[in-house]
Formats: sequence, structure tokens, C-alpha cells
Amino acid sequence: MNFTYYLSIVDFSYNMLRVAVNTLDESNLDNDMFKDNMNIFAINGDIRNLHLYRDILEINKGCRLFSFLGGTLGNFYERDILEPIIKIQ
Repeated sequence: MNFTYYLSIVDFSYNMLRVAVNTLDESNLDNDMFKDNMNIFAINGDIRNLHLYRDILEINKGCRLFSFLGGTLGNFYERDILEPIIKIQ
């Protein structure tokens, strides 16, 4: 069974997004499972404004997983991050 995988990355840093997308692209070239069915959307913005990116995030209405890297959780109050996620569900 073939699935299409969607990955949306949100970050303030354009350079961090570029590195992440390039790394994912390189990793997927060697993995037959994702080679032809991985769609990566890089959003240069604020995680607290997820509602502004709803059109992009709505492409995959299936299961969603949110993962925070770096100092995201340490730099904000938890509610400032969790409320935008709840709003787009």
C-alpha cells in the first residue's frame, strides 16, 4: 500500500529550514519508502501563528505529529505553543 507523506517544518530561521530540507531530501534518496511520496513544506514563520499557514497544513488532514526542536519549548510559555496547534486541529 502506498501512502503519501507530508512534512511541514516551521521555523524563524530560513537557514535552519534550508538545512533541514536538504538533509531530508538527501536521506530520502536512499529510502525507497519515501523516495517518490514525501512532500516537504518549509514555512519560514512563527509557530505561534500556525493559523496563518492553515492552507498549507490542511493539505494532509490525516494524522498529525508536532515535534519541537532546539529551544522552542524553553523560549515560550507552553500555552503560547499549544493553543495555535489546538486551533488548527
